[in-house]
Amino acid sequence: MTLNRITPLLLGSLVWTACSVAGPAAPGGGGPEQRVQAGREFSLRLGEVATTGTLRVGLDAVLSDSRCPKGERCITAGEASVRIWLQQGDGPRMPRELRLPPSSAQTADHDVQLLRLEPYPVTGRTPAPGDYVATLVLRPASTAQGTSAAQTSPR
Repeated sequence: MTLNRITPLLLGSLVWTACSVAGPAAPGGGGPEQRVQAGREFSLRLGEVATTGTLRVGLDAVLSDSRCPKGERCITAGEASVRIWLQQGDGPRMPRELRLPPSSAQTADHDVQLLRLEPYPVTGRTPAPGDYVATLVLRPASTAQGTSAAQTSPR
């Protein structure tokens, strides 16, 4: 074999080996954490993480989006749901489902609420999962407003 034929094979083997050893990226661990303040809105894309210092919140998935598309007439407004996770300190991640119209999930110290999910549906267009941005708010549990945590479900 000539050097011209061996080089692509060698390069391909090296790339394959590097990818095999590295494995898939851990969800929510790929980038810097966004620092947020209680009572202030913040936005997360899939895989992103926000922290107050003691509580971490990550956006895992958009589970459904049946909201009535812009410009359409629908019998119901529909709803959207996302799966987040909450983590107190070094404790385990606790998955929760949040819905629009707004619902919330609680920890011992905080209440987290889904306020918006963008992009809003448009007839004939299906957003890619990475296009979604969830707007949330964290509040201290003693001042939490909105739907009670009993109306959310772990997933």
